[in-house]
Order: sequence, then C-alpha cells, then structure tokens
Amino acid sequence: MATAVLSGLGHTDKAKTYDFRLRPTPGQITTYAISTEMTPIGAEGKAGFAATVRSKFLGKKGQELKWHHTTTVRSAQGTGVFQGFADNIKAVDGFNFIAVTNDLGAVLRYEKNEALSANSETPNLVFPGRPIPVGGRWKIDISVGGKKIGVTYTLKAIENRNGRELGRVEGQYDPGQGVTALEPTTIWFDTRTGETEAGKGSVTYGENGRGVKLSFTVKRI
Repeated sequence: MATAVLSGLGHTDKAKTYDFRLRPTPGQITTYAISTEMTPIGAEGKAGFAATVRSKFLGKKGQELKWHHTTTVRSAQGTGVFQGFADNIKAVDGFNFIAVTNDLGAVLRYEKNEALSANSETPNLVFPGRPIPVGGRWKIDISVGGKKIGVTYTLKAIENRNGRELGRVEGQYDPGQGVTALEPTTIWFDTRTGETEAGKGSVTYGENGRGVKLSFTVKRI
C-alpha cells in the first residue's frame, strides 16, 4: 500500500513556504502502475483494471511542457452492470497521446490523438502557483469525463524518505457535486521535481441512490 511504502519521518515547518513546480529533465521517462476497483451503488456487479502508463518528457517551449504518454493494460474485468467493461478497457491497450501542460501540472491541450478532446482535461494534481506553508490550502477545478469538479488541496506535510523530500497533499471534493470522499485523496510528490510518487483515494460518484464506489492507487515504478 502507498501509505506503507511512503511511511517515513515527516516534519512540519510552518514558517517555511514552498513554491512547487514541475521541473522535468529533457528526455526523462517515468512509469506509473495504476489500479482501480469499482462497485455499483444500488445494483450488482464489480469492475476493475490494472495498467501502466509510461510518460516521456519531450521538452519545454515557453511556458508549455510537452509529454508523450503510452498506456499498457495489464488486466481488466467487469461483471453485472459492468458487463463489457473489460473489453472497453482492453481496447485502449497501447493507447498513446501527447499532453501539453504548464509547470503547475494543468493540462492545456492534447495533441496527436483524435480520440481525446481538444479541451483541457486535468484529472491530476495541480499546484497552486504561489508559495504555501505546510497546512496551506488551494482550490482548483479538475475535469474528469468533461465535468468540472472543484477540489480543495491541503499540504499536510513534508516527509523525508531515503534522503528524498516528498510533499504529502490531501484533496477534498467540494460538496454538491455528486462526489463524496470515503477517505481523503492523498498524493505524494517529489518537492524538487514536482513528479507524483504515489497516490490513493476512494470516492462515491452519483446521486439519488445510484452511482459507483471507486477506489484507486497509483505508484511510480
């Protein structure tokens, strides 16, 4: 589990502020293992998948950072109301695209793949763009499936692990959006490079007694 893997000596210096940014090196390659489990609310079935995403940094031009992503599906399953889910997930095996972001992590646009919307679609951690202390908060709108969702992030701690400094952020979804956190979405990232190290979360999504319970983990490998 991410909490066990990343447990280490944490420290809190509320007098210090941090201005986090993405600072990749040219040509760097980062690979993540992602797993997701879903169960329906008010229906029968379950679904899930495991995949790896390989991200290569292509370069920076002005304020834009360009990344090439390739997805490899390791496993997928779906039963009940999720019948057919596995086939849909397996169909994206080998899916690759280029994402253009700013140095805060917000997606500006996608390129080189007609299957993706030309509009910004940012499901990942986005930094605040200003110095913050431990305990500092910032709010952003992420976009998932074309829907804007407000999230408030809190920098909970700066932790040392094997000589590396990691930031730990927790995210809470704004009320009234149909998304309820069963546990805070937690993300660990390298404070020097801004790269995500690991993350986990569990939410319910839906309204009127219908929806999905979704749990996910992501880990840099």
